[in-house]
Amino acid sequence: ILGRFFQGLGAALFVPTIYAMVFMAFPIAKRGMAIGLVAAAAGLGLALGPTIGAFIIEVSSWRWIFFINLPLCAIAATVLYSVTEKEQKPETREKLDIPGMFLLVVSLIVIMFGLNKSSDWGIASAPFVGVIAAGAFLIFLFVRNQQKQKSPLLPLDLLRNKSFLICISLYISFQYIFSTSLFISGLYMQSILNYTPAYAGTVFMAMTLSMGALSPFGGTMTDKWGGRLPITLGMCLLCIASIFFARLTSYSSVLNMVSVLIPLGVGLGLCISSINAIMLKSVKKDELSTASGAFCGIGMFANALSVVLNTEILIWLGKSNVFALIQKSGLALSVAQKQIVASLMSSTHYELSRIAKFSPDILSQLMIYIDESFVGAMSVVMTITASIAAIAAFIAARKLKSIKEIQSIAKAA
Repeated sequence: ILGRFFQGLGAALFVPTIYAMVFMAFPIAKRGMAIGLVAAAAGLGLALGPTIGAFIIEVSSWRWIFFINLPLCAIAATVLYSVTEKEQKPETREKLDIPGMFLLVVSLIVIMFGLNKSSDWGIASAPFVGVIAAGAFLIFLFVRNQQKQKSPLLPLDLLRNKSFLICISLYISFQYIFSTSLFISGLYMQSILNYTPAYAGTVFMAMTLSMGALSPFGGTMTDKWGGRLPITLGMCLLCIASIFFARLTSYSSVLNMVSVLIPLGVGLGLCISSINAIMLKSVKKDELSTASGAFCGIGMFANALSVVLNTEILIWLGKSNVFALIQKSGLALSVAQKQIVASLMSSTHYELSRIAKFSPDILSQLMIYIDESFVGAMSVVMTITASIAAIAAFIAARKLKSIKEIQSIAKAA
């Protein structure tokens, strides 16, 4: 947990700053393309990471998937320090809003914890309502704190910027769809299609490589015609791909999987650079780093939220589906066996060794029901994802301003 904390802290300091630095290093006419190149590099990392990590796990200890990051981080830090120009120190040093940081982090942790326990407690239970209410109250205190700060963590002026808020809504949708695609694809390929981690990582490159390849193209489209076209087109592709994903079965071929992953990657690639570019063009120059940080933070929360919500949906529906199939078929299970099945379905990673001692007849039938239950729950998750993509496409088509209009807002601010 401590290691993950420092990983998150490093990403929070690194990612927003990189986007702001790249944005300012290029002329206005090429900023979308530049952001697209950054997204392409991220896509390449996403493509190589799971594949290389899977091979490392197969030939060595899982610890090496973390050790290999040490020289990479050292190289990146050295290049960044030696290549980038030294910035002038600000005339006045503003204090960090430590109370605001504390309130924001704790409030998000409390809300995520409550959502994560929703399947155990029930959404109408006192513990769930109490935890969510506590998280909401902490967010209220955070907002009050920001109103009193001279240098707030999240300037409230950003929340009055309509163009920025439109970008936020699109980015939340993007991150939810992206995280869901990552999460569901991995579970489906390894738990249902029984792919090895290495093979699943290789198949998954169909999405990540196509995402990386299309990111510069999406940025270039944004530079030429504005963000409305690439984002609307990208979200429509994500909607269609999610619908086809929802129709996959427990015996779908690798060709079926790749035919879904490629349009997902294309849609993600068209959206990511365009959304980031128009967001950065919608704020004033002195707000770039703050806006980028807030943008990335909200995206990370949407990412984490999608995993929590999708996990709860998969567990709840998976458990309901498997017992409905057992009851419908008349499969005779003892009370103890039903408890084992319930325990098995209380996770998204099925430990099939728990049912290995069941009789062969029961075991073979139960395995079919488990697969069908997961696929049914997965279909619901991807249908929800398709709906989110459709709503985002509508927002982009109807509400999104062109880059020139957004720039005029930023200049007037």
